[in-house]
Amino acid sequence: HPVLRLAPFRSRLFSGVQLASVVLSLATFANLLLLPYVLMRGPQGLPIGAVGLVLALYPCGAVVGSLVAGRLGARTGAMPLMVWGMGAAAIGLLMTALLLLLPAPQLLAGLPPAALGAGMLVCGVGQGLFQVGYMDTTTGLLPAHERGVAGSLVSVTRLLGVALGAVGIGWFDAWGGSTALSFAVLGGALAVLAVRWGWLWRRLGSG
Repeated sequence: HPVLRLAPFRSRLFSGVQLASVVLSLATFANLLLLPYVLMRGPQGLPIGAVGLVLALYPCGAVVGSLVAGRLGARTGAMPLMVWGMGAAAIGLLMTALLLLLPAPQLLAGLPPAALGAGMLVCGVGQGLFQVGYMDTTTGLLPAHERGVAGSLVSVTRLLGVALGAVGIGWFDAWGGSTALSFAVLGGALAVLAVRWGWLWRRLGSG
């Protein structure tokens, strides 16, 4: 009796949902992997306490997103939450990419650090929305007696995304030499994924 049967992964929908969770976790991990270095860089860098407060907006956004998803999910269903979550996370990443195009002295003076926090907040809200929709979708695609497996997949896909992000984002950022480029590529890829899932949602809804 395997802990995780491979049979559900023969479904393109089930496998796609798991892959979407990995990709979202990978992309959003850039907030915690790259931005601390940006915020503390050079003589104009923020104190470590201020950096911590800015970074805290990301998990706070995830909490807000999950609370909102709990209210919306009963009316909209799970897949719209996934689509909206990916879209919001993509917007947050692209907001950060635009801000990182500013010269370092301007980036670390006054409003921009708060704006970076706003990007992380939006990204966190997207992750919170997505996680609730992802959990409901995964649970609905598995038999009732495998609900525990569905809960475990949340952790597995998130950790897999973080691990791949730690390696892949770090490599790409060093190769590209631009943190703004890294956020732009991640945000753009997540936006494309959101559009793809939005099309699938419309197709399933009309089918």
